[in-house]
Amino acid sequence: MSSKQRSKKDQEIHDLIMSLPADPNKPPLPPAPAKLEDAKTIEEVHAYLQSL
Repeated sequence: MSSKQRSKKDQEIHDLIMSLPADPNKPPLPPAPAKLEDAKTIEEVHAYLQSL
């Protein structure tokens, strides 16, 4: 898989997450993991993407 495909997929995931409505009742984002691969939950993925 080329890096171009990888970044396109990452962008699609990012766009999908950013398009989700914010839940006013959800807790604040957890500390962002150092790398996307370290994220264990969707919240951590979101925190990571927000930190970019």
